[in-house]
Amino acid sequence: MSKEYIRTINILGEIPIAGQVVMYDDFEHLLNWTQMAGEGDSIFELDPTLAKQGNQSLFMQTRTTAAAKDDLIAAERHLYILPSKVMSLLMAFRMASITTIKYINFTINFFDGTLSHTPIIRFLPNTPVWQYLEDDGSTYTEIPDMATTLRLGAWH
Repeated sequence: MSKEYIRTINILGEIPIAGQVVMYDDFEHLLNWTQMAGEGDSIFELDPTLAKQGNQSLFMQTRTTAAAKDDLIAAERHLYILPSKVMSLLMAFRMASITTIKYINFTINFFDGTLSHTPIIRFLPNTPVWQYLEDDGSTYTEIPDMATTLRLGAWH
């Protein structure tokens, strides 16, 4: 079976997974993510001054003027899942400020053809605590031995 398009990528460092890389998004050419939340003058753009690898990264910020409590910004990207239904996901992020952030949710929603699965990992930067969402859909439980202090302006 032929492939319509193959993009060769050069990954700096180790990838701690076995198997084929299905998707690697370095934000070099296209913004394939969709803003799914963010009000007013929120920012959702590729920024060449913030690059983890390559020349740019996705920059998201809630309202820059008239910011309010519980402001939210979110992004989504649709991916395919392999028939094995096994996925390893690696993400890198950095924050300019921690005190203004209540929490950060890392939500992965995938559909296996029958059921929708939505694991959520939450980071509370001011505590600092990592949590996961229980099956009941409303209770977050702390992940033991995961207390982490993130450095401002550093990639994590």
